[in-house]
Amino acid sequence: MSGAAATNLGTMIDSQKLDFLVTQVAAMHTKLGEVNTRLHDHKSQLTAMTTRLDSHATHIAHQEQWRATLGDTPSASATGINAGLYARELMDGCQKCIMENQGAADLKPEQVLSKAAEEAHSPGSSTVLVAHFDGQVLQASNIGDSGFLVIRNGEVYEKSKPMVYGFNFPLQIEKGDDPLKLVQNYTIDLEEGDVIVTATDGLFDNVYEQEWNVKSPVVKLQEIAEQLAAKAQDVGRSGAGKSPFSDAALAVGYLGFSGGKLDDIAIVVSIVRKSKI
Repeated sequence: MSGAAATNLGTMIDSQKLDFLVTQVAAMHTKLGEVNTRLHDHKSQLTAMTTRLDSHATHIAHQEQWRATLGDTPSASATGINAGLYARELMDGCQKCIMENQGAADLKPEQVLSKAAEEAHSPGSSTVLVAHFDGQVLQASNIGDSGFLVIRNGEVYEKSKPMVYGFNFPLQIEKGDDPLKLVQNYTIDLEEGDVIVTATDGLFDNVYEQEWNVKSPVVKLQEIAEQLAAKAQDVGRSGAGKSPFSDAALAVGYLGFSGGKLDDIAIVVSIVRKSKI
């Protein structure tokens, strides 16, 4: 693949099969860096320097692979529909659009998502996050409760907002939906040293932002991704203590709820670096 738009487009789908997500996006070379512990440099001309986005990712799929609350509607799961097929088709559509538009500098994440949705025909639904870094600006399109944070100088500089109907009920895209009517778009100027954490709600539901301990300069991106995932899994397994998920449950009247939410977890940690051409 060649061209900034082609090589820097990343996609995050929160579905029943996050293992599929990671391997499929790795094949696309497009998830804010190459996943499955491989490093992929994203380079774009900036005067005498080039800016690249170095990334590492990790994922943990919990044992209950097919749950009605993740990536599909409860009614669809109850009738035996494999809702993961829709998420896979959505991913395939994103990959196809990216490859067919290699070198198109004006390709936007919402355009990729819209094209992919046109070609996804199976029953089911999914949350989705598509992001593109052109060497200077991060563009992201989000539907649902996956999200990202931009950390600058150790502080949260910018972050996405979860799109939900209510507690534990994220907005999702399904067959026949127009993503342009659902999507929330972001445009953020990035600087050298900025750290971007992109993840499914398995992280956000279980680990408070102040516990992330992500500071620049970041060297061991894979280690940070794995530590965040392990922390989220530990909290998700726990039936005691506080978590972002338990706080939200208590806020809507689930008195006495404690602990986290056991969930699939996919995390990509990226940093903006400059290097000589």
